Amino acid sequence: MNQNELNQKISNLQSGLSNAMKKIENLANEEKQIPKTDMDFDIAKEILNDKEYNVVVCGEVKKGKSSLINAIIGQNLLPVDSDIATSQVFRISNSQTESYKLVFTDKTEKIISREELSKYGSQVDANINGTQELGGKSISYIQVSLPVDFLPEGVNIVDTPGLGSLYKSHEKITQNYISKAAAVVFVLDYANPIVEQEQVFINRILDITPYILFVITKTDRYEEDVRNKIITRNEEILSEIYSKRNLKAPRIYPISSTNLMKARTAENKVLGMASYHQSGYNDVENLLMRTIYRAVGLLRTDNALSVSVNYVNKVNKLVSDMLQSCMDDQKNIQQRLEEGKKRLQENFKEDCGEIGRKRNEIVREVSAICNSASNRVNQIFSQTGEVWNIALSSIDKISSSDDAKRLCSSLSQAISNEVTAQWDIISEDLQTQVYVCLSEINVTMDHVYCEDFNGSYSLNAPKMTKSEKVNVFTRGFMGLSMGSAVGGFLGSFLGPVGTVIGMGIGATLGGAATGTTANIDYIKSSMKKEISTMIAKMRADLLDVPGGSRFSKVGNFANNLLNSATSAIDDMIEGRKRQIQEELDELTQHCQMDIQTKQQEKNKWLEVQGKWNKETEHLRELISIRKEIVQILND
Repeated sequence: MNQNELNQKISNLQSGLSNAMKKIENLANEEKQIPKTDMDFDIAKEILNDKEYNVVVCGEVKKGKSSLINAIIGQNLLPVDSDIATSQVFRISNSQTESYKLVFTDKTEKIISREELSKYGSQVDANINGTQELGGKSISYIQVSLPVDFLPEGVNIVDTPGLGSLYKSHEKITQNYISKAAAVVFVLDYANPIVEQEQVFINRILDITPYILFVITKTDRYEEDVRNKIITRNEEILSEIYSKRNLKAPRIYPISSTNLMKARTAENKVLGMASYHQSGYNDVENLLMRTIYRAVGLLRTDNALSVSVNYVNKVNKLVSDMLQSCMDDQKNIQQRLEEGKKRLQENFKEDCGEIGRKRNEIVREVSAICNSASNRVNQIFSQTGEVWNIALSSIDKISSSDDAKRLCSSLSQAISNEVTAQWDIISEDLQTQVYVCLSEINVTMDHVYCEDFNGSYSLNAPKMTKSEKVNVFTRGFMGLSMGSAVGGFLGSFLGPVGTVIGMGIGATLGGAATGTTANIDYIKSSMKKEISTMIAKMRADLLDVPGGSRFSKVGNFANNLLNSATSAIDDMIEGRKRQIQEELDELTQHCQMDIQTKQQEKNKWLEVQGKWNKETEHLRELISIRKEIVQILND
């Protein structure tokens, strides 16, 4: 695979398609009778111009994900440990200069040093030194920028905490970040075959992206017969998963991160090459680069190319109809008017019936999603939840009054950080589920498919993945009614949490811990009671319905989300009705034109047809480039 040639063709396809979409928009604005580009076209163009691609490395905890990434980039950069090491998402990007920073959920940033990566991103450090003070903010990811020559521009390698952790927030972070993946590297090891939890997660990934590369690490630690047995069993399990989706079963590629790191850091070239061959990375590197280039070269361009072809086909059909109308005599004009009215009326009747049924179904699904908000928030404060686990495990470790004093100064912030982090995950997941539901009604309304250009070439429109649907509706509705419903709640949520936590812990628990003869058991009991009261107040503030109100704060968020989603659905339906009526009005107006003006009108549409034929040819050329890219990736 010639990467320079491939990079050039991908760049030509992306820039050519971007220019084509701009030209199509300009042409659409030149003639008022040409329908304007729709939201799908606009979103596809925006996504095409988004040059960020995430290759997410995931798998169960302690499978060697961070060690693998360190070996691939040739530096001991990410935290690794025999215990659970990674507690945050690390995003590695190719850059001429080296820099490190924390990126928070509110989009603000904090510059850190390389030496501080473990301080903020290692669970081992957190267990030893405690959670870092972040001023009430939550980390979205840790950005690592340094020279990584093999990464194409805009492609990021993302290291996740992993599945199956004792820390539930780690698993939620990993699952949530998969929705942003263009491609995935799924890491296994030889200790056990793929477990049920991993199978569930693999299915979830396949709902989002088809680009998954399976690798199995720690090859240097096992005998060949053990390795072959585990790989064979794992490939059987993957074959069952993929066959249910009518997909080709994937291979699993063995790799030794230890030997690869030796190869990357060896001073002796001969020894370095020997370690490289022993690592098995040669095959993995080839597949990794092909996976990355498929995501970069095809994932977004295919959708943009498809909607462009669909739109140009619609315009070409309209222009052809206009020309035909100009050439018809008055009798045929009247006949075509009646047939057009009948066709539009039948389409309207068919669409409204199907859309109406789908609307009711989706509203019920969205309502169920919104109704789950209170239960999920309630689980945050349950005695088996992470909030209580943090509090009780910290209190149980107290062995002196000095321990109690130190805990008084840090426990409230730890609880605040955990509640905030879990709410971020819940609210984003609820919105994502609603966006996916909204995307379904748009699919119901979409009756336009990719047709061939006068029989010369046919491009089948690819189905949008769940990830692309979420992107479309996040961009399409977050900036409108849904954004105000969510944003308004977060502001009122964070304030009361800080107020409740700060009310009693310093005074009551701090006072109990200052006596020199204080009984440690009494101190622990007092602190647990205070924490219990505090958590109960937090829960009540969020879930209880205040006097004179219909909803709790969480209930009000869910109700706003439901109302916004319902409004968005109705707006789409009304838009479809207006579109059909506009088409009917346009057809009626055109057919009622005086027959003497037909020749002048015909000349105008012949000129319009010539312009759009050029764009048709341009899209054909881009389709050819795409075929060349696919051929290179398949060689």
